[in-house]
Amino acid sequence: MPVAQKDVQFVDHFNTNANSQTNPNRGNDTFANWYTIMGEGTWNGNNTDNQLKADIGMGGKAVIKDTESSDVIVEADINVAGQAAAGANGNLGVVIRGTDFTTGVDGANGYYAGIGVQGNNADNNNGVAAGQGFIEVGRMHQGWTALKKVAVPEIVHGETYRLRVVMVGSRLRVYLNDNPVPYVDVYDATYTGGQVALRGFRANGTYDNVVVSTAPRYEADFENGSMNEWTAYMGNWSVADGAMKGQGAGMALVGNHGWSDYEYTGTVTPEAGAIAGLAVRAMAANSKVSGYFVALDEANDKLQGIKAERGETSVLAEKAMAVNAG
Repeated sequence: MPVAQKDVQFVDHFNTNANSQTNPNRGNDTFANWYTIMGEGTWNGNNTDNQLKADIGMGGKAVIKDTESSDVIVEADINVAGQAAAGANGNLGVVIRGTDFTTGVDGANGYYAGIGVQGNNADNNNGVAAGQGFIEVGRMHQGWTALKKVAVPEIVHGETYRLRVVMVGSRLRVYLNDNPVPYVDVYDATYTGGQVALRGFRANGTYDNVVVSTAPRYEADFENGSMNEWTAYMGNWSVADGAMKGQGAGMALVGNHGWSDYEYTGTVTPEAGAIAGLAVRAMAANSKVSGYFVALDEANDKLQGIKAERGETSVLAEKAMAVNAG
């Protein structure tokens, strides 16, 4: 399981007005205090429109300082106004888990997710027609490996879209606007941590309302048939029919040790005679479990709150309730 990461809560509305309620003391000289600019392009975060204006050449980047993170959520309002040339496939987006940033077009080690509009040549390999909007995800390694590119017809030049990129463990998901279903859902375990950056490729437009957060906000319905972002400790764990199933004594964990204050909900169905539940603030070392557990005891019709310390358990509270086996 990943080690604890520091808490990162970064927000930028690009408001330069001294009377702003969001960044009340931000003057016209402070953009460079928050970002490190690398590569081709112009980033203007000190304008009176209260947006970040970007006119980017071959992979220009604005690295956000002090955003070192592993499990992270990055959100931004992005408007791709145009592209450098008719065949440019210009796009704007974000880099996560980025390290070793350089000025090159793919000058970083990390993951990139962005939105754009296909140029005058269709991408037949990914089903994106000429002039059609798309979401693109790739792995940067001072080079480029495409992970996924999907057509999104509603993306057009001059419109603003809320891009949300969520990475927990090896699972990377990309959402757009208020759609609860990710447009991209891929797995890649190459990089485990790094900084966040804004990045563009042969495009111009704007960013606004950028949020970087390591606060846990994770969900899984297991409909994709995978639990690769989870780490199993003892027992046998698998995914089938849109559910995770465990057999034997053990647990499966997701996230990192930095997750401390959060709400956890899930549907739990114990088998006959079994005890099953949810674990929080949990860890395992040398096959010994520590943490807190809420457990359904099917055999004894009980709901229990349990504390475990290095394999030794104590019941903190319990109450009688009917527990039906699945």
